[in-house]
Amino acid sequence: MMDEQTRWELIEGAARALCVSPQASKKWRRRGVPHKWRLPIIQKTAGALTADDFYPIGGRGKARNIQTILEPAQS
Repeated sequence: MMDEQTRWELIEGAARALCVSPQASKKWRRRGVPHKWRLPIIQKTAGALTADDFYPIGGRGKARNIQTILEPAQS
């Protein structure tokens, strides 16, 4: 498994090759990669990345937070 720094370097390099603006790809680190860019980036990196590599740094984003809210409190 690759570390986050290497993963995001790959994502941002592929994004540049696909003409994504640098400002947009920097936002992806906080928000996650938009779905419309995931397959083109996987193809551009020759499969070095998987679907799980596109989540923001530190977690899976909103879906994870919603699941935490919906789960009953553990006592």
